[in-house]
Amino acid sequence: MKVKSETFEKMNIPFTVSIATENHSLALEYLQAVVPQIKKELTRIENDYSPFIETSLVCRYQDGEGNALFGNDEFKEIFAATIIAKETTDGAFDPYFSNHYDPTGYTKGWAIETIFRQILHPLLVDKEISGICFNGGGDLQFESQNNFYWNIGIENPLNLQEIIASYHLENGSLATSGISKRAQHITVVGTADLMQVTVYASNLTYSDVWATAGMSVGETLFNKLIIKYKLNGIYVKHDGNLVIFERGRIQNVDAA
Repeated sequence: MKVKSETFEKMNIPFTVSIATENHSLALEYLQAVVPQIKKELTRIENDYSPFIETSLVCRYQDGEGNALFGNDEFKEIFAATIIAKETTDGAFDPYFSNHYDPTGYTKGWAIETIFRQILHPLLVDKEISGICFNGGGDLQFESQNNFYWNIGIENPLNLQEIIASYHLENGSLATSGISKRAQHITVVGTADLMQVTVYASNLTYSDVWATAGMSVGETLFNKLIIKYKLNGIYVKHDGNLVIFERGRIQNVDAA
């Protein structure tokens, strides 16, 4: 099985669309059709939800236009989802930064998942397509058929040229949050003792929220949340030790 991909940059991060098929020309045809649609939608999402664009819905909300913006169904949906995420994670995921509403930690995963569902998933009606994957800065939503599986490697935050773990998955999502590439950019409410957290689940908004939450609260509190919500994934501590968790069961392994 061959995988044909196209990578482009939006929101200051690389995005990659990958199509698995034996038909090379078919993959190129689909990529030429969907990539412009995806770029257009990502631009629209950035214009609506970036905290750095003064005319965005987020900035308008911060400036006091809340009542008017709640007439926008999408904004209202995202706002509600981020508040629920904060409650679900016991405050570990917080859409407020410096007392200002900022859903940036949610909207990237939401954008990838939404675009995948609306633009990429329909390609699987073609039985010659065995798999579709949409990767945004290392966060992935993917789906397969014809017994195809995606091999997904997780980088070692202490050595980005090294893979410390890999997953062989058919359908779902995987999100990684860490400080190896962007330094500390997540508000820490617990102990800053984790270098990287990876979570996989069926949908990316869920995975992304929990990966961010893990980095925010640190190992001790995150372990409690892993057990409580039966999370799946791995995290890497500052000493290089790797911890695997499957359905809420936690296992320490040798240093990365």
